[in-house]
Amino acid sequence: MKALPQSSEARWSDDLVNEMSYIRQHLKYRPKAKRLLPAVFSGIFLILLLITIAASVYDRAGRGERPATLSILMAIAVVTNFSASIIRYLQSLKFISVPTDYHIAENRVLVQEFLKLHHLAFSQHPDIPEVFQILSRNISAGEEDREILLFIADDKRILLNSHFTSVWSFFARKRHHNEMARMLNEYINNLDHSTGLMHQTF
Repeated sequence: MKALPQSSEARWSDDLVNEMSYIRQHLKYRPKAKRLLPAVFSGIFLILLLITIAASVYDRAGRGERPATLSILMAIAVVTNFSASIIRYLQSLKFISVPTDYHIAENRVLVQEFLKLHHLAFSQHPDIPEVFQILSRNISAGEEDREILLFIADDKRILLNSHFTSVWSFFARKRHHNEMARMLNEYINNLDHSTGLMHQTF
C-alpha cells in the first residue's frame, strides 16, 4: 500500500467524545443535519436535474424531434456521478469493525504497534486515548482538503473510519480505510497468540 501522506498536525472533531457510545453501538457517526445536508441538497439537485431532462425529452418528443444524443449522454454522466457521490458520502459515515481476541487496553497497544510498524505518524485523542488519528497532508490544489483516518480500540474489535475534511466532492477520491483494515487484519492474524504478547511472528 502507498502510505498516506503524513502530518503530525492534530485536529479533532469537537463532538467525537460525545459520540463514542453511539459509534460503538451503531458503527457509524450519529445522523445530524450538518452531516446529512450535503447529501440532501445533492439529492434535491439530482431530482431537479432529472425533472429538467425529462421535461426536455418530452418537449422534443411533442414537437416530433429526437433528443440530442450528446445532451443525453452528458446528463447520464452527471446523474451517475452525483448518485455515486451521494453514496460515497453516506458510506464515509460508517465504521469498519476488525475483530480481535483482546480488550481495549491490549487493542490500544496493538494499534500503536501496527501504526509504528508501517511508519505512520499518528496522534491520540487527549480525552479518549483509545482513539487514534492519522491526518494526511493537503491533497487539494485549491482549498484545504485532508483525509482523516480513525482507529478506535474497543473490546474484541478495532473500528476504522476514513473521511475527508472537505464535506463534499463531486469527483471520486480513494479512501484508505478498507486497505488499512485488510492490513490490520493480516497483522492481527500474525500475532503470537500462544504467549499473548503483542509481537509479530516471522
